[in-house]
Amino acid sequence: MRLLVCGCLAALSLAATATAAGLDCRTAARPGACFDVRGVLRPANGSPALRIRATNGRTLGVVGGDGDPDTPALPADLRAAMQPPTPGSLLSVRGKFRVCPLAPERARHMRPVCIAAASDLAALPRTGP
Repeated sequence: MRLLVCGCLAALSLAATATAAGLDCRTAARPGACFDVRGVLRPANGSPALRIRATNGRTLGVVGGDGDPDTPALPADLRAAMQPPTPGSLLSVRGKFRVCPLAPERARHMRPVCIAAASDLAALPRTGP
């Protein structure tokens, strides 16, 4: 029994280390299959700092892409689309996102995801100050 418990703990530790090594979003340990969603990716106050507001009204919290080596990075084309002409903050981007869940679905909770790919990207004009 102890051998089984030790084996399970070693496997979990290895999966956590692989995720913490900043590996590709598609290879990170996750509780479900990746899926496509259309919506707007925008910066937000709080955690996570990036969120996707899907066309179906669901909000997904994007983990990674903030330069932290312990989280998956955003795809290069998406990062380029979010850069404003003048440095400072990020732009909102509309598009189709391939996301991979990082936690199980919970009713009425923002689900954390990482972005594996993005397409049909269009930067939205900045509003406000």
